[in-house]
Amino acid sequence: MKPRAVLDTSALLGPQRHELVFLASERVYTMVWSSFLIAELARIRTEWAIKQGLPREVYRQRINQLIERLSQVAVLVDYTRLEGGNYTLWLKDPDDEPLLATALVGRATYVVSHNTSDFPPDGVFAGVRYLTPSDFLDLLYRDHPIRRGRRDGEPPQRLP
Repeated sequence: MKPRAVLDTSALLGPQRHELVFLASERVYTMVWSSFLIAELARIRTEWAIKQGLPREVYRQRINQLIERLSQVAVLVDYTRLEGGNYTLWLKDPDDEPLLATALVGRATYVVSHNTSDFPPDGVFAGVRYLTPSDFLDLLYRDHPIRRGRRDGEPPQRLP
């Protein structure tokens, strides 16, 4: 069975983002996301673009292309459907609650994030394992025949 993973915004904007999305598009794993993650991604990309001085029409087009591309490879779940459970015992960031809810509703085995300070104490909570993008990629390549970084000699498609 293919792994299911939620990619935190830090992973979707980090250095391994192209490879992570490429492997999801190749169906090596199932990427799970929610409206919360889409909104957070759009907000952070917009803030970054404004700081960089990009013209509004440029960053709007790039963000829309990014969300369209991710929508083609990710399974959308309604994170608000999670009922019960107290997940605030170790969560330091309130934005991590919808991230964990996305994983639980989407039956994801992994949350992939650069924010290791936000990981649960033992790296696993409520049956969801938290990994860095590098560790998640190592896991995928160990269990799948695609060579690291490329398939058939072609690099992963760049994201907008």
